[in-house]
Amino acid sequence: MSAISVLSFARAADADLKLLLLESPDESFASLADDATICVETKIDLARDRPRMFSRDAIRVSAVTGEGIAELVADLSGRLRNIFAQSSAPVLTRERHRVALEACVAALRRALDARAL
Repeated sequence: MSAISVLSFARAADADLKLLLLESPDESFASLADDATICVETKIDLARDRPRMFSRDAIRVSAVTGEGIAELVADLSGRLRNIFAQSSAPVLTRERHRVALEACVAALRRALDARAL
């Protein structure tokens, strides 16, 4: 694992919610998942017979076929709802956070729209 990866994971250690996306088995990353992590196996359209990468529940997705995208969005929505329902802090305190979330929502909508085509 690179020094940048180690630094990134150290910064994410206390995050309320993390996404761990892997396209191929890599135990050095999979072992970093905790209860605040949504594990996502990507590119499942390319390797349907590939064994599961995570010992914990993971969402398997394909950006090409759209498989698993709705499940990922539902999991994200549910977790965010729970996080913000338990918090007394303001939902968004910085402009950059709002912009990043709007970009994320737009990307998810494009993925869902592309799947419908």
